Amino acid sequence: MNQSRKVLDNPSPISPVGKIVGRIDLDKEDTMTNSRRKGKDGELEASAALRTWLGCEARRGQQYSGGTDSPDVLTSIEGVHFEVKRCEKLQLYKAVDQAITDADGKVPVVLHRANRRTWLAIVPLCELPRLAKRLTED
Repeated sequence: MNQSRKVLDNPSPISPVGKIVGRIDLDKEDTMTNSRRKGKDGELEASAALRTWLGCEARRGQQYSGGTDSPDVLTSIEGVHFEVKRCEKLQLYKAVDQAITDADGKVPVVLHRANRRTWLAIVPLCELPRLAKRLTED
């Protein structure tokens, strides 16, 4: 067995969904857990950045709504949807498309940060006037 990877022999050759499996790769599970943790940490970081730079109320969305369809970050800025991406290589248009889909008519904003870099806000240019109006409303 390769010592650099955590792999266990599966005692049952048939998985619960009926597929034959011989080994369970725990590194994939660890990667998924790390990815979820990084996503959660990114949402918390983005919330703090919004509070600091925009002076608004902001908190992680899923912890309060409980569902996977809830926004990444809830803010006191009406009509703006924030999609948080905390990754090294952002698939820009995929992230913007997701923000637009999830925004449900609100202004879609992607907040992105790579390791050791500053937060970026990405907004479709056609949405910039609506965002400016939302940010300057009392």
